Amino acid sequence: MSQKCVEIVIGTLATDEEARRQLRRSPEMWIEELRAAGLQLTVIEAAALAGLDPAACERFARTIDPRLQRASWSQPAAGAASAPRAPSPASAPRAPGGAGALGGRQRRRSGVAGEDV
Repeated sequence: MSQKCVEIVIGTLATDEEARRQLRRSPEMWIEELRAAGLQLTVIEAAALAGLDPAACERFARTIDPRLQRASWSQPAAGAASAPRAPSPASAPRAPGGAGALGGRQRRRSGVAGEDV
């Protein structure tokens, strides 16, 4: 379970500019908020994630297709595009088994190829 939670946090950092902003501002506080939200991280994992280089996360995020990014309406992160692409819901990822691993809506398939309901 813990490795999955680490992957959720890293994925969130790659696709959510508000999460990257929180990592820059106060990494330990952000990690504690994630843990309080239900992500099961060991002390070692929490420390390692809090020690991630925010600039490296930003550089990696710029390589991700913008259609997979979650933009923030607040001031853009350094080096990020200035116009937000979409409103950002709460950036804390949800624990596995919650309302989606990253807090997004679950999509139902309509049964018609390429069509979501």
